[in-house]
Amino acid sequence: MEPRLSFNEFYQSNRFAVNAVIGLGVLTLLAVGGVAIAKALRGPANNENPDVAGDEDGTYGGATPAEETGTGQATISNTKATSLASKLYDAMESCGTYEYMIKDVFAELQNPADVNLVVQKFGYRNYGSVMGCGGNTYSWYGTDGDLAYWLRQEVDCEDVGDTCEKMAEAGYIV
Repeated sequence: MEPRLSFNEFYQSNRFAVNAVIGLGVLTLLAVGGVAIAKALRGPANNENPDVAGDEDGTYGGATPAEETGTGQATISNTKATSLASKLYDAMESCGTYEYMIKDVFAELQNPADVNLVVQKFGYRNYGSVMGCGGNTYSWYGTDGDLAYWLRQEVDCEDVGDTCEKMAEAGYIV
């Protein structure tokens, strides 16, 4: 009987605190449940479909296909573009951004067609941010975005060399 009496005494003397903790627990459960339901309804992310997210045209503000800009032929292979897109993702996917990796990738891109190929291979990936810690770490509530979207969230143009200029030449706003 003693423990029950102690709890009752504790509850009576700390009723506000106990109710606040219970209320926060309930709110947390509701929030987590809501996110789980939203993710279930949204379905899996589709990295190949530009209509998954973005503006009406699926571009997040400025993406222009290479054939429309007359940028010519890419100087990198599809395999190399996929590898570079993965490096860019690795540079931005968790807390902290590795600007040197972004600069290294864009140093390998010779023309707007190369940039467009890497943007295509990057696709649309879920981006979430909590207290400045962005990337895929908090993707459970994020937004699907292309490479230009990710760069806008993660970098200042002065920190990544000619990355923003190359993106702009290819028709993307960073």
